[in-house]
Amino acid sequence: MGFINKLLGSRAAQGLARDTQVLTLAPAVMRMSIGGKDATTELDALSAAVAKLGYPEGFSPERVFAAASELVRMIGAGGVTALTDKMKADLTPEARADAMRLALTAAFCSPLRDSGDIGILASMAEQIGIDHAAFETLFEAAKALH
Repeated sequence: MGFINKLLGSRAAQGLARDTQVLTLAPAVMRMSIGGKDATTELDALSAAVAKLGYPEGFSPERVFAAASELVRMIGAGGVTALTDKMKADLTPEARADAMRLALTAAFCSPLRDSGDIGILASMAEQIGIDHAAFETLFEAAKALH
């Protein structure tokens, strides 16, 4: 019985880790969705950001596209607010900062970037509990990578 509990426990932890990795992409996907951006171009930029930052670990471009598809379904089912609430509930403050850094890096990698993108991400950062000073630090770090 202990072996089965251990096996099931590790599967549950793997599922949680997978959900956390997918949620790390949420701000970037929400920016794309809210901004009405071309999905292919933006997902290529997100894949480039994942490669630059090295996280979520092990995410190939195909996996980024699949995770983004899952997030778009989540947005369709519950809206952006439900997804930001899920991020606040399921991600640590450090993971939320990583997610925002990834979204900012993806924005800088995108040839479709415009002035509204940073405003969308700044508003989202506030909604997930990242204060303005922390957002500015993440912004400057992402900008320096590009």
